[in-house]
Amino acid sequence: MVMNTAGQPVSSPPAHMGNLLVAAVCGLAAAVMLSQSLRAAENMWWIVLAYLAPVPIFAAGFSQGKIPALVAGTVGCALLLLMVGTQNMITFSAVFIIPAALLGALAVRHRRGDDGQIFWYPTGYLLTAAMVYAGVCFILINSAFMGQEGGLQGQLTQMGQQFLESRQSDTTSAMTNFEGQPISPEQQTEIWRTAAEFMAQYLPTIVMSSWLFFMVITGVATLRALGPHGWSLRPDLSMADLELPAWFLAATVVLGLVAYAAPAAYAFVALNLFILAGAGYMFVGLGLAHRWAKGRKWGWLFLVPMYVLTIFGWPTIFIALAGFLVSVWRVRHFLPLQNRRAS
Repeated sequence: MVMNTAGQPVSSPPAHMGNLLVAAVCGLAAAVMLSQSLRAAENMWWIVLAYLAPVPIFAAGFSQGKIPALVAGTVGCALLLLMVGTQNMITFSAVFIIPAALLGALAVRHRRGDDGQIFWYPTGYLLTAAMVYAGVCFILINSAFMGQEGGLQGQLTQMGQQFLESRQSDTTSAMTNFEGQPISPEQQTEIWRTAAEFMAQYLPTIVMSSWLFFMVITGVATLRALGPHGWSLRPDLSMADLELPAWFLAATVVLGLVAYAAPAAYAFVALNLFILAGAGYMFVGLGLAHRWAKGRKWGWLFLVPMYVLTIFGWPTIFIALAGFLVSVWRVRHFLPLQNRRAS
């Protein structure tokens, strides 16, 4: 954590029984929401509960402190084990509860400088922690499939091919080429396999990036909902001051080189992690837009099209590239990180 080197750590307030009770209730709420989301097979609207499940865990950390955040996560995991069984508990905990508890605990860490200013855990470092968590989970999952044919990528390709072939078998129209002539079954199989290989190559990073956006939106929304009522321990997360650590820039370059030059098995992992890092620099690019719009009367008119561009996919590449180049420029000129101070 980069803070004021002259500052002294601020001791977190002791976790009283009331704080721990609130944390336990938050963990219970998250567990109930996730267990009920399994009813999505009956009605897809139940899946909304899964997306809202991190909210009470975040709320425990933002409003009660780092110890209550971890308590809420522990209670949530324990109750899930009783409610949905081991397999579902592991999945729900890894995707929703554990990262929310860790990020909630990190978000309220701070130090006080000699002049009394409070320096909060940087927003960019919270984003980095989320990306590292997603990357570690991906590496563990990939390692678990190393003993199977083709590894994780091979298994995803096989499942994707089976899915595409089943969708084709459900339709009555046969596949044709550009001249309108029917395609042979062998050619169809090759087409499905090529499509499945392409999907499998990028599916992990699609999942990780989607999860990252979801956690960022959920965390920021929770903090902003608590702030107006005075229930949040830290001020709002500032996009305008978002900067990633210098080591992350070096790691991104290394991942790009490995993805380009390493054998296929290692390149698959490196490529997906490289694209995930690109998602982080996309947030840095959006932070530039926030910094420019900050203090301007009609600044939001500039922010709206920037966020609209991220929805369409490919313009995101240019936003991420801008964030990456700015990060390189900051490191090149040894610019210090912006001070993060509570208002």
